[in-house]
Amino acid sequence: SGVCISKKFVCNLYEDCLHGEDELNCNCSDTDFECRGGKCVSLMLTCDGVNDCPDGDDERDEFC
Repeated sequence: SGVCISKKFVCNLYEDCLHGEDELNCNCSDTDFECRGGKCVSLMLTCDGVNDCPDGDDERDEFC
């Protein structure tokens, strides 16, 4: 959106930007699930009935 945020808010598993741009293209850790768009979400948040990935990757039947 063109708004600048502090680097400490980039790749912190929380979407600070309106469309989650601050969580894209991060290198996911071993305890994270990488969504197709590049967002990282904690493995603890997968298969819990809540879409944490923008397109619901973390709730896909083939993954869960």
